[in-house]
Amino acid sequence: MSLRLRIAGVVGVVLAGLVVTLAVIVWASSVETASEAELEGAAQDLTRAEKYLQNTLASLQTFVGDWAYWDDTFTFVATHDPAYIEDNLGAPIFETFTFDVLVVTDLQSNPVYAQTYDAGSEEVAPVSASTLDALLAEPLFTAPGVEVEAASYALLPDGPAQIAAAPVSLESGEAVNGTFLAVRYLNEGFMALLEENTLVPATLLWGEAALSVPPGEPLTEVTGDTVRVSAALSSLNPSEPLQVSVSRPRVLYLYSVRGAGALTALLITISLAFGVLTLVFVERLLLSRLTHLSRWVDETARRGDLSRRIEVVGVDEIAQLGEHINHMLGALQTSF
Repeated sequence: MSLRLRIAGVVGVVLAGLVVTLAVIVWASSVETASEAELEGAAQDLTRAEKYLQNTLASLQTFVGDWAYWDDTFTFVATHDPAYIEDNLGAPIFETFTFDVLVVTDLQSNPVYAQTYDAGSEEVAPVSASTLDALLAEPLFTAPGVEVEAASYALLPDGPAQIAAAPVSLESGEAVNGTFLAVRYLNEGFMALLEENTLVPATLLWGEAALSVPPGEPLTEVTGDTVRVSAALSSLNPSEPLQVSVSRPRVLYLYSVRGAGALTALLITISLAFGVLTLVFVERLLLSRLTHLSRWVDETARRGDLSRRIEVVGVDEIAQLGEHINHMLGALQTSF
């Protein structure tokens, strides 16, 4: 293999290694950093959404507790006095505390009040039989000797919902005679409020779509242009899991990929240019002079003229080699 090919190969390998190394550094410092930043941002969005859900569930639980531990509610469950309903359980209570269904039962889980709020007509109406059956099937109602107080999520016939329940008792807590239960649906209106208050466009999934999310652990799914982080909600029925999910377009990541690609292309272009320049300088400063020296020696040998002397230009190693050849020719000429 000629010296030119060897030098070109070495320069090519060195520049290729440099380009690969710089490309890896660029990718790690920009693209990977952007990807990590987007994942962190999505996780923070999910945390804000979860916090809003926790706060609204806590507020529903507080409302239920305040009304369940009230002597007037205890008396109503015992007497079924319609005055309590007229004075306390009309549409204003649903509007004030922003929930959708209210059910009050006795210790045998017999409803003494079961109404839902219609936001369209702004009036209360009886709870549908399917919803009431679903609620009564949940282990949320106080029985003799067993007081139930809970706040969780459930999938009802009308969709996923927050549910809070507390035993109806005297303010002193000396007696219990029923259950006070409220439901808030996680419908489009609720999710719109969540986005308005958190600036996070979260979505809810349930059933098979939520089975892949382990309880207590967020699940991250990354596609080419979207990152989604999901978390399971504490569903009352494990066979009907609920999940809150937050998605983010990978804008920063995609821009970083494009930027890294453009920078890598620029590095390749610059490396090619420097490679060509390096070969040009090597050719002019080294290879062409060696070729000239080699031809001169070959021509001198063919002529057999020991009086010839090579013209020495410069003070580098090739010039020194020319001087050594001239000295050798002088010595040979003298010896003959």
